Amino acid sequence: MCCTGSTHLLTGILSTAVFSVYAMVPLILHLIRIQMMEEAALERQNERLAQELVASQDAAQRDFLTGCYNRHQLDAGFDRFSVPRARARVQVLPCPL
Repeated sequence: MCCTGSTHLLTGILSTAVFSVYAMVPLILHLIRIQMMEEAALERQNERLAQELVASQDAAQRDFLTGCYNRHQLDAGFDRFSVPRARARVQVLPCPL
């Protein structure tokens, strides 16, 4: 008779544990859904920020009124193309003494 009382207690505990696990499933699914929605929102925000970065970098390189490159872009281009040509001219032209 002693064993039957403890058996009923163990059965009650096990059934409560099983039902509490099943009760947690909707909560876990809800938390997973919230995390997925937050990750999707972060991906959209990162994409928007990347587009804004490209636009701001383009705006920093170009004049907003004319759309032409800024002076700093032109200086870099002049330096890149003028130095090798100037060296080539010096080397090609003989210097009479």
